[in-house]
Amino acid sequence: MRRFIFFNDDACPSGYTITPVLSFLLSSYFLNLHRRHQTHHPTASLLPSGQISRSGHRSAFRSSLAAVEHQKQRAKIPPSAEYVILEACLGFRTKIGRISLRQLFLSGLLTVHQSQRLIRSIVTSMAVVFSYTACRQLSQMFAAIIFFHGSEYILAVGIHGKSNVTLKSLLISKNYVVAMIFSLLEYLIEYILFPGMKEHWWVSNWGLGMLIIGEIIRKMAIITAGRSFTHLIRVHHSEHHQLITNGIYRVVRHPGYCGFFIWSVGTQIMLCNPISTIAFALVVWRFFAQRIPYEEYFLRQFFGSQYEEYARRVPAGVPFIK
Repeated sequence: MRRFIFFNDDACPSGYTITPVLSFLLSSYFLNLHRRHQTHHPTASLLPSGQISRSGHRSAFRSSLAAVEHQKQRAKIPPSAEYVILEACLGFRTKIGRISLRQLFLSGLLTVHQSQRLIRSIVTSMAVVFSYTACRQLSQMFAAIIFFHGSEYILAVGIHGKSNVTLKSLLISKNYVVAMIFSLLEYLIEYILFPGMKEHWWVSNWGLGMLIIGEIIRKMAIITAGRSFTHLIRVHHSEHHQLITNGIYRVVRHPGYCGFFIWSVGTQIMLCNPISTIAFALVVWRFFAQRIPYEEYFLRQFFGSQYEEYARRVPAGVPFIK
């Protein structure tokens, strides 16, 4: 496929990291943006003459940032959503990148129209590379991740107040990012070498069902517990911290952990990733096998015999953990 892309390496600060998939998607997006601009303004260009050329995805990604930066300087307007997205994706490991990522998620710079346009361009680019099944699976995966972490933060702010909530409530750690990257790499490798593995729609739909059920269980746990629910283990008893035994807590002691366990394993079953399914199940189970006894030590200190009786009659909610 022939692609003309923007190119200006001097405009890209050092220290940026590029991924081929992201570069392909966003370079395709800015190609469409450039074509629309040329359609409405035939004599104008997003870049000065001589700066449009053919090159690889890496250069395309860098030069896309240059294009938006150039347009921003010419028009003397605030950074657009496209500029913020590029800064966030390119510079996640730099200070400006982290600021941009925070702007992207928390400042609401994406309007409905801009969001629809970006998503439409990304989906179009994915359709060129992947089959319908792969596009559906990857779209569901990204949507599930965005909804899970976004809703965790929004609920935390709604319950505890923005002043008491940090970005840690997004629940995105380095280990989590590594795990998700590993699962996507497995998906891409298996899709290239064994494309038939990803066509088991009944397996994928089973994983999607698990994902939805896990999400519902976890959000029910957060809403039911209210201010008693936190993302960090309480080591000191506070006035509003109560032992919640109603609602979904009548069925399992730790529905939040139960929901996340089902959700995380479900994401990999949905992608038909056999290796990541086993790895996620083992890693998440091991994490909760250590966390639950530690948390319950303090719960027994806070609530005494009341929690002992509750723990005897209600299961933990995570397999093989009493």
